[in-house]
Amino acid sequence: MKRRIALMAILVGSFLLSAAAAQAEVRFNVPFDFTVGKVTLPAGSYSVGKIGHIQTHVSLRNRDSNEGAFGQINSLQLNPGQWSDATKLVFRRYGDQYFLAEFWNLGSSTGYQLRKSKAEREIARSVTQPNTEIVSAGQ
Repeated sequence: MKRRIALMAILVGSFLLSAAAAQAEVRFNVPFDFTVGKVTLPAGSYSVGKIGHIQTHVSLRNRDSNEGAFGQINSLQLNPGQWSDATKLVFRRYGDQYFLAEFWNLGSSTGYQLRKSKAEREIARSVTQPNTEIVSAGQ
């Protein structure tokens, strides 16, 4: 009986590890400081990937300092027959403040939108239209 439990634990553990490894991370070089939720991250090289078994969050990790953040995401859908032209991060810029807004994969018609933080909503009230900045994977 103990042997079966141990074998089952090993199988479940290896399944979870392989599932976590399947959550591919993408690398981005972000040339400016930016905010995700309540966390402001410095410019640098980042690994970005969706997490959770139903992938409701995105994680960002600075590859040099290991600083990171998580953001809750909602799916976005392009019009039928349209596909993302790049694997990219989309930021909303208000003056010199950048907020991560979207995450897209090359060739996909589905992207992911991060919810606006309280700080971004407050800034957005005083700005008519934010600028958009795009950072492609590997830049």
